Amino acid sequence: MDQHEQPIPIASSSNGRVSGKPWKHQKAATVRSHLQPALKSNGFSNRMEKATKAQAIKKLQAELKDEKQAEIQKYELLNSVLLTLTVSILL
Repeated sequence: MDQHEQPIPIASSSNGRVSGKPWKHQKAATVRSHLQPALKSNGFSNRMEKATKAQAIKKLQAELKDEKQAEIQKYELLNSVLLTLTVSILL
């Protein structure tokens, strides 16, 4: 390197590094514009109402499922008791 030649200063960036590749563009934050206008305009209270309704529906579904399962178990128990009684009568 010549004494008259000064090193080329590197441009500073937020991280202190620059790509150095002229074809690489500076990255920017992603703009998410794929949301529908109806979704953007809904307020927090509307979202919370929908969430509470969905939670209530899930709770009701769980209760119905538990009732159905209890009914099935009751029916199976009754069948097993009847089967043992029938077998004991036949013997």
